Amino acid sequence: MLHLRRVNRLAVVIGCVLAAGTSAALAVPPKNLLQLSKRSSFTPEQEADLVAFIDLHTTALGGGDDAARPAARQKLMTDLMGRSGDRATPVFRMTYSDLLLPRLKPMIEDGPTPAGIAAMQITSMLGTDAAVTLLTRHMTPEDEKREALRMWAAAGLRPLTSQPNVSSSRLTRAISDLGHATAEEQSWPVMRQQLASLGAAVRNTRTDDDGGPEVMSAGIDAQSQALTAVITRLGNGDVAMLEVIDPHLQNITGQFLDQTDPDILRTLARATAPPLSGLFDAVLAQWDAIATDERLAQLAGRSLNKTEVLIGLFDDSLTGNSNNLQPKHHEAIERGDRTPVETAKDRWGEIGSLKRYRR
Repeated sequence: MLHLRRVNRLAVVIGCVLAAGTSAALAVPPKNLLQLSKRSSFTPEQEADLVAFIDLHTTALGGGDDAARPAARQKLMTDLMGRSGDRATPVFRMTYSDLLLPRLKPMIEDGPTPAGIAAMQITSMLGTDAAVTLLTRHMTPEDEKREALRMWAAAGLRPLTSQPNVSSSRLTRAISDLGHATAEEQSWPVMRQQLASLGAAVRNTRTDDDGGPEVMSAGIDAQSQALTAVITRLGNGDVAMLEVIDPHLQNITGQFLDQTDPDILRTLARATAPPLSGLFDAVLAQWDAIATDERLAQLAGRSLNKTEVLIGLFDDSLTGNSNNLQPKHHEAIERGDRTPVETAKDRWGEIGSLKRYRR
């Protein structure tokens, strides 16, 4: 991976902007950035074209015409995505990011919510450390009051987890911050996005040289922390947490099935099975509220089924056993029968205290 030293990058940007200062106003914005995105260096004139392109479309993005915003958003991010994005050079991403983020930041911080969301979506495609930093500044209620922007700040980290132009050190810090934010978040729709991004970190596609294992490890630890907080809140009466737990269990299943490295499987098992084991106790603690609500009963039943199968798989990876688990907790909850859940709690509830789970 090509790493640019910030001091050199800053010198290039300052030099280009100063040189392009008088010509930027005269530059005709290009129709797209396809050709510029392939470049490994920029002349002042090419920098001026970038500035003109950014000025044109960020004006529409942050303006009062809601109908113009989607097209402006698409223009600003199209050449960062798909095959075009694969061809975009690190130099282009850094140059574009340095010029674009100062225009997006005020929209996110002070603009109308739709403009802020669009700006976050574009930020998530830039693939730079600065983009990660901007998103992480809007992940908690303390830093960002608007739920919709916290949701997109979390979702925006997902494409960045596998972007090799983002340094693994910056990304691991962001993942750790996201784990803390999830543990403090009150909105379950936001928590869904946060856990999904933590899952993406666990399943990242970065190479070893690009810090893939470090990003995965950070994701596993942050996910464990978040699961503990979510399941504890469920047990304390926040039954909406089932809306968070149920979809994420599918993500965890994918993490297990994706992995063939036995050492990573053991790490994942030791971090994930103990917090999941608390789900049986949490559901029992809120049994009446769950069993008398059709939606909650369905979520709880599915979640308990997936959880018991997952814990069995995780434990198999540590012991070499082969559990054949086919739980039917959904049927038990429908009947109002606590016994199968209590039996599962007795079997798995203290699994984290076993020697094989000590990391």
